[in-house]
Amino acid sequence: MSRSGSLALFPLMLIAAVIGPARAYTVGSGFSDPCHERMIGAAYQDFILDLPISGIQAPPGETWRELSDFLLEYLPMDQEEVDEVKRFLLVSLIIGVRAPDTDGHSIMNLQNLRQLHSDPSAEGQYAHSLRAPGDDYAEGDAAAVAGTRELIQALMAEAQRYKALPAGEQIIKANVYLDFYGRIDVEVWAPLYFVGKAAHALQDSFSHTIRSDEDDLRKIVHVLNYIDAITEDFDEDRDGLAHSDSMDHCRSEDAADLFDSAVEATSDLFFAMREQFAGRDPNAILHILDKWVTYKSGCTKDNEFCGNTRWLALVRKEQTKPYVEAIFGCGSAGYGLGLIFPVFLLILVYFKARYQKAAGSG
Repeated sequence: MSRSGSLALFPLMLIAAVIGPARAYTVGSGFSDPCHERMIGAAYQDFILDLPISGIQAPPGETWRELSDFLLEYLPMDQEEVDEVKRFLLVSLIIGVRAPDTDGHSIMNLQNLRQLHSDPSAEGQYAHSLRAPGDDYAEGDAAAVAGTRELIQALMAEAQRYKALPAGEQIIKANVYLDFYGRIDVEVWAPLYFVGKAAHALQDSFSHTIRSDEDDLRKIVHVLNYIDAITEDFDEDRDGLAHSDSMDHCRSEDAADLFDSAVEATSDLFFAMREQFAGRDPNAILHILDKWVTYKSGCTKDNEFCGNTRWLALVRKEQTKPYVEAIFGCGSAGYGLGLIFPVFLLILVYFKARYQKAAGSG
């Protein structure tokens, strides 16, 4: 099976659905922990008094107001202290930070989520601070870090482009999914929507890499791999360490330092946005990337990634397996033959639906 060919098969996506969706830090739903939202809320509390709201007006529609009650329940902050404009901006941020993981799809819409997380393009992987398919060996670490930096810079540049437009053109529509309700279009303030997407990649750079304790978690020594790890052709020496669910548990005591640093980096991103938007520091975003998203070379498996053993041990706990191995390998991550029947039932339902659709259109 080729490295790209295995990703094109929907039945294989159904197998993956049974073993659970791909995850970075999760976004909130009835089925997952609101990691990204919690980080945004914690960082926003520090930033809220300095938020540049001059000339910004909340749109008149009720959709975003009703949605705000749902989204803001995830945040560790006193909502009564947030006025209408700041609430609108906060909702725009949250919708942006959720977008790379949902793109307007339900957390339970596993087919679409698989397509999002299994996007073989470099940009699709850098949106989650992961290796792209061609990011191999030690050079792949450097390439993935550089790609993530470029993506964050591009998103922040898009945010600034919208900020320069007339006020009426700064509000756009974004697609959002609500559990048990469906997809809706909602108004967002475009600058903070794109800042939210940039924050997602920045936050994932803490759960999808091994960082250096010696450098206060500010330097990256290794980047994890999801896109190759789900295939049978995965080679750890070439492709890097596989993505690990254990790094994504934002409430885990083992990963608490990563969560706290991700919040600090998100707060730094907000203040850098303010300085760059105001023209006081045209290189503010670059400074933040130099602080938090830089590659430290010379760290390999042979030296336990420069002695960062606690993160290496955490990565090893719940690593992503090739789809087929995770289902049919009796000793793989607790999955065994008991899942064979539901997997093939899902595949049968899929092909039956395809057949019925074809017959109905024939």
